Amino acid sequence: MPEQKSSSVPWYPVSRRRFLAAGAGAVVAGGVVSGCAHGPKMPGTTPKEQAQYQDHPNGLSRCGLCKHYIPNNGCEVVAGPVSPDGWCRFYALF
Repeated sequence: MPEQKSSSVPWYPVSRRRFLAAGAGAVVAGGVVSGCAHGPKMPGTTPKEQAQYQDHPNGLSRCGLCKHYIPNNGCEVVAGPVSPDGWCRFYALF
């Protein structure tokens, strides 16, 4: 009966490829989650004239849908109160 040779390479339940792929996925997921964690929005300092602010929407674009809008008439870019139905040149959807 032939003798079985014992392998000097240990067996692992997870392949190196799967381990590296899972690690890369965890890094990407961590970056996405950390991108969502922001502090409170601070009011902006750009004058309304310079931002070309207007009290009415520009088509379907309006402050209430902008990522810079702070609820209760605030904005991260434009100084002073802004209307949720207003618009400026710094508009960016969410």
